[in-house]
Amino acid sequence: MPGTRCPRCDAPYVEIIVTLNGVEATMQSCSTCDSRVWTRGGEPVDLEGVLADLHVERRT
Repeated sequence: MPGTRCPRCDAPYVEIIVTLNGVEATMQSCSTCDSRVWTRGGEPVDLEGVLADLHVERRT
């Protein structure tokens, strides 16, 4: 998403959107300050929850 900035250091960051169990999850990654944030529906989620959903998705 062009123009998206890291809230931590104000550098440009990358957004990757994936669908997990029918719900979109977004990973925001900043290579300047090494920040990684996962969100669902605009709310932060733990990486462990995202990984668990990926594991379930692969098994079905």
